[in-house]
Amino acid sequence: MNTPLEPAARVRPDARGTPVMINGAAWLFADYIPAFDRVWDELYDRNLLAGRYDETLVLMAAIRLLVEANDVTPAEAAELIAAVPAEDLVPAVEAGLIGAESDYRSYSDWVISALYANGLDPDRIPAARVRDVMEQLVATGRASPASEFISSAAASKARRGLLQLMKPA
Repeated sequence: MNTPLEPAARVRPDARGTPVMINGAAWLFADYIPAFDRVWDELYDRNLLAGRYDETLVLMAAIRLLVEANDVTPAEAAELIAAVPAEDLVPAVEAGLIGAESDYRSYSDWVISALYANGLDPDRIPAARVRDVMEQLVATGRASPASEFISSAAASKARRGLLQLMKPA
């Protein structure tokens, strides 16, 4: 590299992602897959089959995610990636492959996710009908129950289960 790269000056305006330390600076890796293709398929498949990621595929994916989130060339990205052990790149690559881990999932997240998964536009469902639609989707197995998706509901269900175990016989 002829000139040092400054991450803050290179990040794309609307980029979202996972920061990764490279040469003492935090670089942003895109938190979405720029295009579904062989790299993503092989990363996923090989991890399922072998229980680990192939290092070459991790590096290839990391380059793609770095380029997607920053104004860098593939050659610049490859040079940056070469400075990082592949295992340190896995969390950012996983976030790009399967999405960032959600800290909390709300009722709204559950509704929107279920509606999208069923090909329904959430903006076209009248607010007065959302509960009915969700009940039908759950009853027909086309949506997971709220207690399995919504963070507070899942935590409450787990707490109730623990309390039941603690009751004297």
